[in-house]
Amino acid sequence: FELYYAVSPEAIGLNLLSTKEVGQDGFFLLLAAPSIEVNTIAAKDVILVLDTSGSMEGEKLAQVKEAALFVVEHLNPQDRFNIVSFSTGTRQYAADLTSAENPAGVRSFVNGLEALGGTNISQALLEAAAQAGSQRPTTIIFLTDGLATEGIVDTGLLLDNVQSNTLDNVRIFAFGVGDDVDTTLLDSLAQNHRGTSTYVRPFQAINEIVGSFYSKISAPVLTDIQLDFGDVFVEQLYPQTLPDLFVGSQLVLVGRYRSGGPAAITLSGTVNGERQTFVYRDNLFRSEGGDDFIPRLWATRAIGHLLTQIRLHGENPELVQSVVNLSVRYGIITPYTSYLIEEDDIFSQQARDVIIEEQLEEMAAEPDEFTGAAAVDEAAVSGEMAEAEAPMPIATTTAIDGTTGKSTETVRLAGSKTFVLRNNLWIDTEYEPTVHVVNKVGFASDSYFELVTAVPELGQYLALGPRVLFVYNGQAYEIVDEIVDEPVILPETAPDPTRVPPTIVPEPVQPITTQPDQPNLIAASDRPEPASDLYRMPLWIPIAVIGIPALLGLGIWLGRRQAAQDNRNNQ
Repeated sequence: FELYYAVSPEAIGLNLLSTKEVGQDGFFLLLAAPSIEVNTIAAKDVILVLDTSGSMEGEKLAQVKEAALFVVEHLNPQDRFNIVSFSTGTRQYAADLTSAENPAGVRSFVNGLEALGGTNISQALLEAAAQAGSQRPTTIIFLTDGLATEGIVDTGLLLDNVQSNTLDNVRIFAFGVGDDVDTTLLDSLAQNHRGTSTYVRPFQAINEIVGSFYSKISAPVLTDIQLDFGDVFVEQLYPQTLPDLFVGSQLVLVGRYRSGGPAAITLSGTVNGERQTFVYRDNLFRSEGGDDFIPRLWATRAIGHLLTQIRLHGENPELVQSVVNLSVRYGIITPYTSYLIEEDDIFSQQARDVIIEEQLEEMAAEPDEFTGAAAVDEAAVSGEMAEAEAPMPIATTTAIDGTTGKSTETVRLAGSKTFVLRNNLWIDTEYEPTVHVVNKVGFASDSYFELVTAVPELGQYLALGPRVLFVYNGQAYEIVDEIVDEPVILPETAPDPTRVPPTIVPEPVQPITTQPDQPNLIAASDRPEPASDLYRMPLWIPIAVIGIPALLGLGIWLGRRQAAQDNRNNQ
């Protein structure tokens, strides 16, 4: 893997990568990042809502205190803050938002917090929301280790109450401490108020995670972001609601588009109450070819979003079917497809529907889990997938060769496609037996070389072995190790096989003063072309940080589900 990045003199650099197969909608990846140093940082308000119920006693409360002091000590000069601690009732540091000019007073208040009483989440959040004004972005950092036991305890009513009493400019970032939290509440709060939910496991340090998080959001550059793609029609965007942009962070947006062509992209947002607009010209949505890692990144985020919706709103058959189809198509393991990749009939939509129905019936018999270790695992994995900046690792499985006794990979990637090994035949997961008519081509025959000469891109599929079945431009081809008399049917249109590097940073209309020559991260790719004005470095770091933990977490979750199922069967 390699990493692309470019140097831009602009306050906010924007880059676009895209890929498109003939006859199909394309995929794009848009990245926007502010310069490391900008002259305009939005003034903000920060409200810390801290759980001090009896269950927080000991090391948890000590770490929460450290986290709170870190946030206050790293406020910008123009920022305001307050602290709302809650148990059975609430206690505030100040009557209203205030500056951090009295560090001794803040430290005295925080160190005096004690763990005692119940958990009145609704009162604490409503008091915090009431302090927010409409002129400045407000960040609520909410930490809790349990379920609501005082005030409004029904999750749905609590969410509705907070929603109706919170301004649109308020962002809620929820932290669940331990495994006894209400994942539905925390995820919904974050989703409803354009924040994120983070789960701090028993073996993790609260202060370290909160401190790292705050360092990323301490300097807002642009809030209430909107994007316009001009004449290019885009859809199926993830994230569906754009987050705010901070110094040191980047906006990562993936989506689909209908037709390729040039586009002027407009990025707009609010800085200190004023609307700013940036126009980036000379972007190109490719009509064919491109960076083939983008579809799997899009699928990773799409699956993460769908899994979150299923957790929060129930197992809708259409959502489950979408998860299964995407999982099989792109080789991404999910709770609905943990074993499906090993089934012989995964290529039939009818067979998938039967499996989905069986899964839904089995899961309907299980109690809904919104708290506990399994629920936290589930929430953490879907959240990581929804925010992934690199594609998830493929669902790696192995089979034992009956002749040699050696293990063999049964799932492989080639370009943007996923192939599954069945009876020594590599089959494209896009293949649908009831839809595609197969054209057979003899391995290493004249027709074989005629096909790969006409469409060199197919070489990456043929490299899998002497027996491959793949779909290209709606047509299925099977490479067989036998003589085929029929001439090969070549695709009507063959794309240009030349790989074009990402679009260079376009020149925007620039209203903000900036420091020159600051790097802006633009893309991760597996086989980029060399380019003199782009720089590259290994991509193992983001893969390790994002892909592997998500896959490990999903493995733990699936293991717990299987153990629970085995226990029920034994009973």
